[in-house]
Amino acid sequence: MKRLSLLCTPWLVAIVPALMLLVALATQHFLGWEPCTICVEIRAGLAACTLASLLLILTSTFNRYIMIGFRLMLMACSLGVVFLSAKVWLLERHIIEATSCSPFPFYAQHIPLNEWLPYVFASAGLCGEGDFAILGVSFTAWTLLAVVAYFILVWVLTGRACLNDGQAACQPTSSAH
Repeated sequence: MKRLSLLCTPWLVAIVPALMLLVALATQHFLGWEPCTICVEIRAGLAACTLASLLLILTSTFNRYIMIGFRLMLMACSLGVVFLSAKVWLLERHIIEATSCSPFPFYAQHIPLNEWLPYVFASAGLCGEGDFAILGVSFTAWTLLAVVAYFILVWVLTGRACLNDGQAACQPTSSAH
């Protein structure tokens, strides 16, 4: 069972943000919920988390210092997503002003994802407009809960991996007993 756990851990860390991104795309394209600029930045963060996780999986046989670097990158990506989700939640609750939401994603000047992949990264919604709810809870609150849970997952797994000399959580174990 431990071997299965060690094999599934990096894939779980990669699949969770990819699934969150798919849910966001489904709500946009099937339910008509348009994302605001910060929501699109959250999508970029989820894509970065997925990419960092996949890089971690692909480089799992490399030097442990490279592994530690990728883990730190993954933690930074997931923490950034938590920050942006909290900001959207605060905007929705009118705790901070909606003027803090730019109509242009922060990355658009350097990496114009909104032009390259408009289906995923174009924003048309207004910040602070939380009209959508699932089970009586706003979509923004669900997003915040999901990304906080994801950050906790990454934090725990990264801590466990560092305790195991930076290798055990992301390397498959040998089949020999």
